[in-house]
Amino acid sequence: MIGRQIEPEYMTDAPGGAQLRITRDDCFKAIVDGVKRARNFTDDVEFSAEDATRSGRDFLCKVVEAAIASGATTINLPDTVAAIPDQLAKTIEVGRARVQGVRNIRPAAKSA
Repeated sequence: MIGRQIEPEYMTDAPGGAQLRITRDDCFKAIVDGVKRARNFTDDVEFSAEDATRSGRDFLCKVVEAAIASGATTINLPDTVAAIPDQLAKTIEVGRARVQGVRNIRPAAKSA
């Protein structure tokens, strides 16, 4: 395996996040396919959920869980509009409570 990290990302269902013009089902499938494909090249795959703090919590938890099940080893919950620390903390808290397999994953969060 190549010793570098690969980061497939997704465009969320956050307000203003419709740039890809795909359905949630297509987005979900792209995440699963992207993480699985990345695992062919490295054991260290980071999944970044763009604009995580502004995404619907149910969908965010669903895609994070799918990314983990597909082989992601790091879950990044960034926000591109400078979310406040409390928002990032709450997003991570919700994920830890609701996402299966998250305890074995490296968390990451970033605000622009």
